[in-house]
Amino acid sequence: MYQLTDFDSPDAQGSGERYMDRNHVAMLNRAGKAAGFYPKINSGYRTPAHNAKVGGAESSCHMEGKASDLSVRTRSDFDRIAPALVAVGFRRFGVASTFLHVDNCSRSEAVWTYGGGAEIDYRNKRIRELLGQQWYLADMLGEEERGDRPWLRVILLVLFAAMLYYYFFVLKGRF
Repeated sequence: MYQLTDFDSPDAQGSGERYMDRNHVAMLNRAGKAAGFYPKINSGYRTPAHNAKVGGAESSCHMEGKASDLSVRTRSDFDRIAPALVAVGFRRFGVASTFLHVDNCSRSEAVWTYGGGAEIDYRNKRIRELLGQQWYLADMLGEEERGDRPWLRVILLVLFAAMLYYYFFVLKGRF
């Protein structure tokens, strides 16, 4: 299980505790639990100075405490953690051959790559497939793990009720 100190910027001890988004860390912990392992955090929170040093984007989500780079060196580890990350709600992925960037800076879905090659192509394609199956993947997790989607059950019940109404009252004309 991840601790906030796992996300410290190398140049600022205690920065994970002060600046990491608690929801981001909770999502990673739920994903690790579902996958059965917790990948090493290569990068969590970054100070502006450290972000510049590593060549991060000027508006990097790492500086908001809402991004992490996970060490995912093998395809087996990737195939275990990627579905869990999507299932807990991550929608933004940076795909590399040895790590996976995840962030929750925005509600918009995005997938990008760092470099090229067969492994990156495989990972990029797999992430995009998983994002297309996100509602199914959410059901992989137990009720307590899905805490951010209680409204989904309500929507499904309303749709079911609407289908019953349509069938019995509109098509059949009676109940």
